[in-house]
Amino acid sequence: IEIEPYKVDLDEEGVVNATIWDFGGQQILQATHQLFLSKRSIYVLVVEDRKNDKHKDQDIEQWLTQINSLGGRPPILVVKNKVDENPNSDIQTQKLKTKFPNIVGFFEVSCEKRIGLERLDAALTDCIRTLTMRKIALPNNWLKVKHQLKEQACSRDLLYLNTYKDICEQNGIHDRFAKDTLLR
Repeated sequence: IEIEPYKVDLDEEGVVNATIWDFGGQQILQATHQLFLSKRSIYVLVVEDRKNDKHKDQDIEQWLTQINSLGGRPPILVVKNKVDENPNSDIQTQKLKTKFPNIVGFFEVSCEKRIGLERLDAALTDCIRTLTMRKIALPNNWLKVKHQLKEQACSRDLLYLNTYKDICEQNGIHDRFAKDTLLR
């Protein structure tokens, strides 16, 4: 998993410090995705619209089903990459949009030739702007726990649940329900 910071300037609303998690789409990695998919996310599903790929719609549908089952029907942007190599897409966008109404849109891009990226960036910014979770005020001690966990993630590959609970206790979070909610 590659993790990159992503700053989004929302003008008068300030800046959102988001994070992009690139899970990689190889079949062998798919089983690990269930550990990381969250309901508090926006999903960008990047697909290559290869010519003569008879299973691409089925593969896309499988990814969308997994995102919805583990992510709780979050906003999804479907990105068709390498549009310069296959400009005549035959992905069944209307069928997929009907079956998965939480698809925000389909975006044809070429990362190599920098085609379509501005439209994708605008749509992603708009999704971030309208996320309901952005309007939820979190207590300062919850944010302190988050920052401590982030610091520990820089030097450790694994964080034990007891360590998390200790960090909560040190920051005045004693209620089990509050700890469980923050953990999610």
